[in-house]
Amino acid sequence: FLDDDLQQTYVDEFRFISQVKLFAIICIIITVIGVFSLTMFETEYRRKEIAIRKVMGSSVGSVVSLFALRYAVPLVVAFVIAAPIGWWLSNSWLQSFAEHTPIHWWLFPISFVAVSAVVVLTVVVQSWRVATANPVESIKTE
Repeated sequence: FLDDDLQQTYVDEFRFISQVKLFAIICIIITVIGVFSLTMFETEYRRKEIAIRKVMGSSVGSVVSLFALRYAVPLVVAFVIAAPIGWWLSNSWLQSFAEHTPIHWWLFPISFVAVSAVVVLTVVVQSWRVATANPVESIKTE
């Protein structure tokens, strides 16, 4: 049958797509773990600074926004660099097919929003934990 012949033609492409999906999931997991670890390290490293800020009258929201804004700039720079490269790689890969789907522009902002949500959520949760801790405990350790 023709369907079986077409299926056999694209077996390598289906295998490639499944490998890309697997490695994309692994990359996302590694990235989330990396952002979590970096945020944890930075909040523990700056624990005394946060405690002194709170003693001097800073609110929890201002401490959390301090950390969130620190990660916003690299996130935007990474998107500005990665979006054109991703579009170019996807477009050049699709050109090898006789029929291919268009790459819509709105996929890139949606992916940016999704990645930003994960990063901001990770940073906010970790910095909230340190910002709501008792400042006396952080200051009296030395």
